[in-house]
Amino acid sequence: MDNFLKQVPFPKSYAILKDLHIQIDSNSYLQMDTLILTKKYIALLEIKNIRGKIAFQKNPDQLIREFDGEVTPFKCPEQQITRQTKKLQVLLKELKIDLPIKKLIVLAYSKTHVVLPPKYTTIVMGCDISIYMDDYNQLPDVLSTTKFNQLSRQLAAKSFEYIPPSIAQTYPVKLADVKTGLICPICKRKVSGQLKCPTCKVGKLLLQQQALKIGFT
Repeated sequence: MDNFLKQVPFPKSYAILKDLHIQIDSNSYLQMDTLILTKKYIALLEIKNIRGKIAFQKNPDQLIREFDGEVTPFKCPEQQITRQTKKLQVLLKELKIDLPIKKLIVLAYSKTHVVLPPKYTTIVMGCDISIYMDDYNQLPDVLSTTKFNQLSRQLAAKSFEYIPPSIAQTYPVKLADVKTGLICPICKRKVSGQLKCPTCKVGKLLLQQQALKIGFT
């Protein structure tokens, strides 16, 4: 996506803000993959790295993916970007900014097969993003250069790195009960700084694979 956006002839004043995380109120946050700010518009890009066949199902709203014979449901990107658009509208109103908001769901993989597109939001392949940006860039200026610079600084200043709570805070887990490092699956001995278990001779690679398997079950 970075390479595709570099090919877009944006107007002189523009900013591309990535991984935005802005608090709207005590219980609400604006989280966006990519936000493009110009004096003409704001574009919200919800970028999805999904392979296979996808369908935007309604009632309930879900993204259904079929890949290698496996069907997997995901949260609906259309609902995600709709919620973020509403939050951005609230933020712009507080900042006394009236600027058109454009929203796009962008697929990073050009071979993704969209069986059923979203109903209310435009979906676009990453390689075609410049076509839509070119159309938006023909819009008239809404903000002055001073207002644009002010808004870009405010958005950057309000955004902060999102650090999710630790597992110990989310679940009733005592850190003292958590076993760290590699544990031999046979003798249960902790293996540190060695290529294999000194007792059972189990190799380090197998110990790592065992640790990952246990961690994801």
